Amino acid sequence: MAQPQRHPPAPGDQQPGADAAICRSRRPHEPERPQAAGGTAPAGHAAVRRNSTQWESGRGQAMVEFVIILPVLMLLVAGILQFALIYHAKITLNYAAFEVARAGSLNNAKMEPMQKAFVRSMAALHTHREGVPALNAAKQKLRDEIASGYVQIRLINPAPASFTDHGVTVGNEVHIPNDNLMYRDAGSTGLSGQSVQDANLIKVHVGYCYELLVPFVNGILVRMMSLAPTALQPENIGPPDSGSFAESCVLSPADADRKGFPIFAQAILRMQSDPIQESAVTP
Repeated sequence: MAQPQRHPPAPGDQQPGADAAICRSRRPHEPERPQAAGGTAPAGHAAVRRNSTQWESGRGQAMVEFVIILPVLMLLVAGILQFALIYHAKITLNYAAFEVARAGSLNNAKMEPMQKAFVRSMAALHTHREGVPALNAAKQKLRDEIASGYVQIRLINPAPASFTDHGVTVGNEVHIPNDNLMYRDAGSTGLSGQSVQDANLIKVHVGYCYELLVPFVNGILVRMMSLAPTALQPENIGPPDSGSFAESCVLSPADADRKGFPIFAQAILRMQSDPIQESAVTP
């Protein structure tokens, strides 16, 4: 039996479910892509190219700004690091000054025990590893710095005038009595203007030429401390006083390559032994 021929439906006779089938065949949430006239690329591609060009232009601008700001940023970070190291050294020196005064109080204000106390107290600043060899190396470094003039321990009190007013000769030495102070005359007399109780206070002034370790920043700080401020360079804070410890640290160190920064600390304690005039003279 012959099969009946099927003809395509007329445009007006399309089945109602055809549109729904076409819609279902399309991917979900996929918008229709408009086609430009003449078969050209979609209009959205031009917008994408414009956004990409703007992004690449912004990226290049950020790179230029980063290259400009990088040296300033590195200098700022290096400066913060250097001043943190200086602050650490100052805190250590404060403790060392107390130990120096304590050693002088117990040992007749003799310079040698005070120097040993300084070496022992400041060794932590130069000890970067564990063990006795590292500690001994740090102490030797400090002894060398004392010999090179990078350390100054000054005995401010008792002064030579204190020995003139209150000194008592014992053998070949001049002592200031340290016993029964509460029963001795508290009047101020003589050149020193001190009482015997005041003469039994030991006051030390400790200076340390700290070596600046951060490159480039150390040179900037030394230049600022070496030159006087001007209209064009108001940041300068120098030069140090002539003949001072700061001058020898900044301008004329024993090692010409050393970049030094002078830091100071003081301490005062009651004497626990008789001050002796011979040891009161600071070398």
